[in-house]
Amino acid sequence: MFGGASASSPQPSHGATLNAPNTSRPRILVVDDDPMMGTTLRLALEDDYDVSVSGSADIAMTVLEKEAFDLVLCDLMMPKTSGIDLHRWLSERDPKAASRMLFMTGGAYTD
Repeated sequence: MFGGASASSPQPSHGATLNAPNTSRPRILVVDDDPMMGTTLRLALEDDYDVSVSGSADIAMTVLEKEAFDLVLCDLMMPKTSGIDLHRWLSERDPKAASRMLFMTGGAYTD
């Protein structure tokens, strides 16, 4: 996990099309279709960060249209809209926010 402010800490996107975060604590959006994973990450992070959890990339899109986050933790493999699809969508709207996405997966990829 990351700690306090440093050169490598996620920074809010100033001047982006999204609203700036309204809190002094960094904001994290967790996007995962597995409710247990979302809950686990929220519980692990909520002492130090404001954490929101979205159960799908489609819901995350709606949230990201209205709110800004310092970091987005996103599952790669989700039904309907993948994490990569979410990243493409966010890259078109707010490249700085898209650069603050970290991907996670419990699956394995093969050709």
